[in-house]
Amino acid sequence: MVASDLSQMTEAQLAGAYQRTHNGQYFGELYRRYFENVFAYCIRFTHDREGAMDIAQEAFLRTAERISQLRNTELFAGWLFRIVRNECIDFLKGRACDRMLANTATGYSEINSNPFIPSPAQEKEQLLNAMQTALAEADEGCRALLKEKYLEGLPITELQARYGLSESAVKMRLARARKRIQARAERIAASGRQQVA
Repeated sequence: MVASDLSQMTEAQLAGAYQRTHNGQYFGELYRRYFENVFAYCIRFTHDREGAMDIAQEAFLRTAERISQLRNTELFAGWLFRIVRNECIDFLKGRACDRMLANTATGYSEINSNPFIPSPAQEKEQLLNAMQTALAEADEGCRALLKEKYLEGLPITELQARYGLSESAVKMRLARARKRIQARAERIAASGRQQVA
């Protein structure tokens, strides 16, 4: 039997109920709560709105298929976004392969003609690696805030309550944290490119 008001259930409760019953209403509520954040994440990752929509849909299909593997439903958000990230990476790899095959088929390989100039996919991968390094090097407070907002998908209102801050203060901290991580990642990526050159 489905709870009369799914909106009152936590994500962990919904995930656990779906694991036990496979009733689509529970997963539908999870989809409703997370789709917007997942879609936005995919757009930021790929810079391809149409592709992001496909990735988001595929990620939710994979999540529904694999949810029985999730042992601790309290970790649902992080687990979901790991699946989303992997789908984004697969999408970018597939796009790079398509580009390479198209170049080979037409005999036009300008993108790969100079091995010292990275392809867009390689640059994306370098920046992603640099971003992960920058995040790992960031102070705990900055890392925790970014993780809660973008990995766990917590709304601003929940972050306000958690940190005892106003809405504008939370947004300002998020903006500063993003800026610091991005600047550090760009320096790391640039340094890696200089070493290769």
